[in-house]
Amino acid sequence: MAVRGNRGLKTNPLAQLSDDEQQEQAIVQAAQIDGTAVRDLPINAVAPDPENPKSRLTPDSGLVASMKGEGQLGPGVVVAIEVWASYGNNPDDIYAARAEAEGADVDGDPADYAKAVAKAKEEIKYVINYGHRRWAAARAAGLETYRAVVSDTLKDNTTKRVHRLIENVQREDLTPLEEAREYKRLLEVDKLSQREVSRRTGIPQPHISKRIGLLNLPEEAQAALDQGIIPVEAAVELSKIAKDPDRIKRVLDAVAAMPASDDSERTARARLAVDQARKEYNGYKAAKDKADKRKKLAAEGIVIIDNLNSYFADKPGDRWDYEIGDEDKITAAREAGTLAAYVVSPDHVTYFLTELPPPPEPEEPEAADDEQHAEPDAAAAEATDAEPDATDSAAPDANGTVVKVERTTTTVPAPRAEPQETAEQREAREKREQEEREREATAKARAAACARIASKAPSREILTARLARRILLVEEDHSFEAQQLAVKWLKAASVVDEATTVYTLFGYDTNVDAKLAARAAYVYDLALSEIRAQDSMYYDAEDAQHIKRLIEEADYEPAEWEQQALLTAAEK
Repeated sequence: MAVRGNRGLKTNPLAQLSDDEQQEQAIVQAAQIDGTAVRDLPINAVAPDPENPKSRLTPDSGLVASMKGEGQLGPGVVVAIEVWASYGNNPDDIYAARAEAEGADVDGDPADYAKAVAKAKEEIKYVINYGHRRWAAARAAGLETYRAVVSDTLKDNTTKRVHRLIENVQREDLTPLEEAREYKRLLEVDKLSQREVSRRTGIPQPHISKRIGLLNLPEEAQAALDQGIIPVEAAVELSKIAKDPDRIKRVLDAVAAMPASDDSERTARARLAVDQARKEYNGYKAAKDKADKRKKLAAEGIVIIDNLNSYFADKPGDRWDYEIGDEDKITAAREAGTLAAYVVSPDHVTYFLTELPPPPEPEEPEAADDEQHAEPDAAAAEATDAEPDATDSAAPDANGTVVKVERTTTTVPAPRAEPQETAEQREAREKREQEEREREATAKARAAACARIASKAPSREILTARLARRILLVEEDHSFEAQQLAVKWLKAASVVDEATTVYTLFGYDTNVDAKLAARAAYVYDLALSEIRAQDSMYYDAEDAQHIKRLIEEADYEPAEWEQQALLTAAEK
C-alpha cells in the first residue's frame, strides 16, 4: 500500500482548500459573486482529469459511508470539456480512460472499443478541477449526481496544476512518487523552474528537488517505496546513487530479509533502510570523488598508479626511493613529465618519480703539475737505449746457442683519483654518523630498560591503566562516533560531568586517572560493538555476542527478527 504524508511543509495561503467545509464555503462564495450556482450534475457527465494521480480515484471508505448517509456535502469544481480542451488538452484521453474504466479493451474487439469510446463522448460534458475524491466516493456510494460549481476561472493549465498540487499536498493525499510526478509535470510541461514552483506553491525548493530525484530510482526501488518497504528518507538517500543499481539492490535485499510483522519490527526495518542507504551513499561518493581526482591528475599528464606493488615490481630499487613529498620536487617532476601519483583519497595523494634520476657524474681529477708529466730529455733516452735492461737475460736455445732475451716493462696507468670531499660534505657526513651512533646507543639502552620492566610482574592498577589507555588511543572504524556515544552514556550515568568532551577524555594529551580510563575504555568498547551491530546487514558471531551481552547484563528483549538473526549466526 502506498504511503502518503508530507508533514513539515510550511503553511500556504491556499491550504484552506484542504478543509472540506472551508473549501465549500469558498466555492459557494465565489459562485455567488460571479453569478454561478452550485449544480447537481449527472455523475456520468463528469470525468476526472487524466493528469490527476490515479490514487485520488480510489474511493475512501469513510467518505463513501458518509455520502451514503448524508449525501455529498461539499461541492467540487468542474470545467466544461470544451473549455478544458481549449487549454491544449486532448479530450480523446478522457474518452479512452472512461471506455477502459467501463471494461473496454483497446487491444480487443475494435468495434466494441469504438462503441465504448462513442458512449463516453456522448456522456462526458465536464472535467473535474477539484474534488476527485468526492466524485469517486459519490460513484461508489451509488449517487446519481455530483454537486459542483461549473467554472472557467482557471485560465490556464499551469494555474490548474499548481492549485491541484497545493490541495493534494496540504491534504497529504499524494504518495511521494505521485507528488514527484506533479512537480516534474510543472517543470517539463509548464516550463517552470523549481524556484518558480516553490514560489507559487509555498513548498520549499529543496523538498521539490528531493521528490523529483525519486523518479530516478530503478523500478524495484520505486515499488519498495510505494509499498512502504522503505521509508521516503531512505529513498531520498538511494536517489543520490541512482546510477549505481548494484548498491541500491544491496540495500533492498537487506531490508527485504527483515521481518515486519508489527510496528517495532517495521520501525527497525525502516531504520535499517535509512542507515544502509546512507552507508551506500557514502561509499558511492567516496569512490566517485576518488575517481574524479584520478581523472583530474591524469588530465594533467600525471601517471596514475593503480597498484603500488605491481607498479614497482619490475623497477630497480625500493619504491621508497621513488617517493617524493617536497613541493619543489613534485613541481619539477610534473614539468619534466616524470611524475606518478597513487590516490588514496581525494585529500590524500602520494607522489612518485616514474624513474630514478641517473647517478651524478664523477668529478674529473685535477690536472697534475707539468713537472710530473715532463718528457725525458734526449740524453736520458740515449742512456736508456745504450744500457741493457736490468731484466735482460741470456738463455741457450735447443741447439745450445746462447740467445739474448729482452724483457720489456709495461707501465700500468695510475687509478683515477676519487672526487675530493669538501669540508661541508665531510662535516655533514660526520654529523650523520654521530647521530646514527647515538641512535644505536639509545636503542640499546631502551631495549635494556624494557627488558628490566618486562622482568617484573605489574600491579593490577598499572596494568589496567596501561591497557585502558592503549584501547582509548587505538584508531578503529567509527572510532570518533563510538567515542561520542561513550561520552554520552558516561554523562547519563553521571560518571563524567557535562563539560567532558571526546577530546578531554580520549585525546592524546589527556591525563585521566586509571579508574576513569578503565571505565571509559570499557564503555568505548561497548559503543564500538553497538555501532558495528547497527551497521551489520546480517548478524555474525561478534554481533551475536553483543546482543547476548545486552540480554544477560541489561535485560534486553530482542525483537523477533533479532532472535532469528541470532539463530542464524549460531548456525554458521
